[in-house]
Amino acid sequence: MNKMFGMIRYSQSLLILVLFPAFAVATTLAQEGKYSTSYLVVIDTSPSMFEKPVSPLAINWKEPAMVEVQRQLGEFVTKLPEGTEMDLASFDTAYRNGPSLHVRTQAERDTAKQYFQSLRPVGGMTHLWASMELALEQASDWLSSHPGGTIRILFYTDGTDTEHLSKDGIKRDPQAILAKYSNLLKNQVRFNLVTIGFELKSEVLEKLEAGNVTVTKAISTQQNLIPLESAFRLAPATPLAGEVVRLHDESQGLDIVKRETDWGDGTINTDQSHVYAAEGEFVVRHTVTTQNKQVAVSTQRLVIAKPAVIELPKLQASFELLNETVFLGEYLQVIDESVFSGTVTRSLTLNGAVVSNERNPRVTPNSIGSHTLELELRDEHGQVSRSSRKFAVKLPIAPQAKFRLSNSQITAGETVQAIDESMRAESWSWSTSAGHTSNERNPAFLFNNPGSFDCFLEVADRFGQKSKVAAKLTVAKPAAPQVDFFAPESVIADSEIQIINRAIGLIDSQKWIVDGLVASTDRDLQLKGLSVGEHAVELVAEGPGGVSRVAKKLVVLPYALPKASFTIGTAQPFVGDTVTFTDTSTGKIDRVEWWFNGSQSEQSCDYTKSGSSRTINFTCKAAGKLVIRAMAYGPSGSSECEQEINIASRTQPPKTIVSADSASGRGELTVRFTNHSEGTIYRTIVDFGDGSPSLELNGCDGAAHTYRPGKFTAKFTSVGPEEFGVSTSTLDIEVAKPIPMWVWHSIWATPLGIGLLAGVVLAFRKRQDSMLMDEAAKLSGIFSYKPKSEIGTQFESVPLDGSKDQAEISLSDGSKAVLRSMVDDEGIRFVLTIDEKGNEFTGILKAGVDETVGSYVVNYVQ
Repeated sequence: MNKMFGMIRYSQSLLILVLFPAFAVATTLAQEGKYSTSYLVVIDTSPSMFEKPVSPLAINWKEPAMVEVQRQLGEFVTKLPEGTEMDLASFDTAYRNGPSLHVRTQAERDTAKQYFQSLRPVGGMTHLWASMELALEQASDWLSSHPGGTIRILFYTDGTDTEHLSKDGIKRDPQAILAKYSNLLKNQVRFNLVTIGFELKSEVLEKLEAGNVTVTKAISTQQNLIPLESAFRLAPATPLAGEVVRLHDESQGLDIVKRETDWGDGTINTDQSHVYAAEGEFVVRHTVTTQNKQVAVSTQRLVIAKPAVIELPKLQASFELLNETVFLGEYLQVIDESVFSGTVTRSLTLNGAVVSNERNPRVTPNSIGSHTLELELRDEHGQVSRSSRKFAVKLPIAPQAKFRLSNSQITAGETVQAIDESMRAESWSWSTSAGHTSNERNPAFLFNNPGSFDCFLEVADRFGQKSKVAAKLTVAKPAAPQVDFFAPESVIADSEIQIINRAIGLIDSQKWIVDGLVASTDRDLQLKGLSVGEHAVELVAEGPGGVSRVAKKLVVLPYALPKASFTIGTAQPFVGDTVTFTDTSTGKIDRVEWWFNGSQSEQSCDYTKSGSSRTINFTCKAAGKLVIRAMAYGPSGSSECEQEINIASRTQPPKTIVSADSASGRGELTVRFTNHSEGTIYRTIVDFGDGSPSLELNGCDGAAHTYRPGKFTAKFTSVGPEEFGVSTSTLDIEVAKPIPMWVWHSIWATPLGIGLLAGVVLAFRKRQDSMLMDEAAKLSGIFSYKPKSEIGTQFESVPLDGSKDQAEISLSDGSKAVLRSMVDDEGIRFVLTIDEKGNEFTGILKAGVDETVGSYVVNYVQ
């Protein structure tokens, strides 16, 4: 052992910072945020700490010193109140910080315990005084961020393997260290050195104690290693005589069993609060005692000031009652007439029980007799004033029972209504001699048996006052039931038969008899599996009025012949579509077989198998007509049904529709052709009819061509899918020769010639224009239409031969249309009139433009 100062070796130590007020007030202070003390605990973890102490002073040590330290620190952490701060650190030749905790949960307590248990010997020498200096430096840093706080340092060591030089080789003087932090040690840091199994030399002990370091010698395992300390705070700091002084206990140590306070005026208690009767200066002495009789004492001086003499304001409780006698259930109005100033609290009691704290309350007594109301006022100065009044409570007028029956004579099976006419009733209790009961106000009772019966009504109010009355009721015997039922006259074998009971009257029981045997006692009858032939069905009903019966015949016919039929899911399918066919055959049918264009399908509808479907599917592989035949087979024979559908291609046949902006003229004429063709068109070939080369266009493109005088026929050929071939349409073009030049030159000969020539030209031009207008007014080209509700469908086209200026057209749904041309100052217009079942619709058409007339979309191309 190193003999210098008789001190210890440090290889590793533990640092714990704990904000830790007294256990007795810990929870309250944690909630108020008033903790001001922090704990710094340093544990020597050199190899000797993990061995049993060998010093002659160490007694009763059966385990290593570290085991006892870990046990007691674990208990210490368990008792820490919520809100305690805790910092952990270790050192050997170097100072190491551990985790920082702020104890709010059990998990944080467990973290500290786990840290204690994780400590292991490091080996080598430790720098005790250098570590002490670093701990004081850390405490100083903490205090700089916690003004007004205090730190208690607990330093544990077993006094072996100490090296008093730091890594820099400089010897540390504990007295110099204590001098450096003397101000903190006097005011904010309480340093406890715990020596385990050894005793410091007296000269070292004197220096430490002179530097405000408290030394605790632990030589037995029964000794608490958490040094006992008495500490407390008083609040308020400058109390007045008569004011409550509270002691906040901040003592520390394990197993504290007694906390006693001597308040210096002869009063000793454990209440931690006291009221001084007179002013003066007192010494408060607080003593804490542990289970093993360790005692710690702390004292404080307290000055009690004399309270100032205050003249209190007047306080006089007073109130009035609007009525001094009330009926039970009514309220009593209280009018407060008290005299006071400032803030007061009210307490209104009824027969000693508090009923209100309001100023002018309403009080409802709950019992009859004489009662006392008392008003108590307390002001902020502690003054109390009371005032009381007596009043009486009486029962109200009792209820009076009265009722009538909707009918005093009824027939068994009928209901009678009881109608309440009572006064002041709040609850109703009905009963009859037939056993009926009810708490409704106006109940209804059903009487199934004849006889004479009594009906009783008892009413009550909320105070238990009751009244009872009775009435007579006569119930006559009912008539016998009227029995009838509905059943079909005949059914097909194996059919489910539903027979409906139509009996009326009072019926207690019924039974169905089929062919002399009881078949059911249910209200209605269901039959199945009757044999072919005639059967007798009888219904017997019995009630209070007697027994009635009725019988009818039921004929079961053989199975009906099958009648094949089916529906087609898609009326107009395309190649590649799957069409669903649903069997709708009637009669007794076992199976249905299918044929498509004469070939039997592998699919069938076999109803003899469970879960058989009534549908089959067919995939359309080629365009054209498809003939479907269904053959239905049953016990009575077979039947067939045949339908056909047309399978269309996804592509449509081309349909050439072309119009020109002008079909006649003079001299050179440029004609612009517009292509309105329909269907699937890949390209269009144009022969202008004047010997010029043919022109091939993409799709439905238009074209323009210049004609010289003459008559020509332009031919448009639309080319689509090979399966449909081509479609052609022609337009006639007529171009007149220009006026000869000599005619234009001769008119310059004389003014007369000019006049004559102008007249001739004007007459010629007007006749020519008239002829052209008449020719243009004739209806030629293509008229197209489709219903406007059928979006995406193609137009139906009607060619016009151009021989008339009016055309009558029959539409596909039977409607009639009349198209006529009109020539006026604005030119040629086309008027369309459609007669739809007596309703006429008229519209003006523009060449080549879709228009809506009535319920159709129409287009006219000349």
